[in-house]
Amino acid sequence: MGMLIENFMPEKIEHRMVDDVMRLSLKVCQADVVNGNKRRYPKPVLESAFRQIREAARSGKVLGLDHHPSKDENVDIAQTTHLIEDVEMRPNGEGWAALKVLPTTRGKNLQVLITSFSRLIS
Repeated sequence: MGMLIENFMPEKIEHRMVDDVMRLSLKVCQADVVNGNKRRYPKPVLESAFRQIREAARSGKVLGLDHHPSKDENVDIAQTTHLIEDVEMRPNGEGWAALKVLPTTRGKNLQVLITSFSRLIS
């Protein structure tokens, strides 16, 4: 499976704490709209990518980083911030993800940023 890189700043991040673990639900992409990478992904392309990743995500096999690695970058597990638990393409072209923030150093930093960001946009 290839890598689909999306640069998207969510308008709202829904988060909750469950057993001292932050869980998130957020819109991660929008079909047929130019994104932060200056790319426009048609809905069928995103639907296909989401179908491919869904099973791996539900099996706990998709980790996320606090940045988008370059093509040549070797990813260090210490850069991991979250686990993608599920993905969903909605009929309106919104792509949503359910994430679990991991207790890594960078994951803890992410949790602080999300909590602060949520206060800023509320």
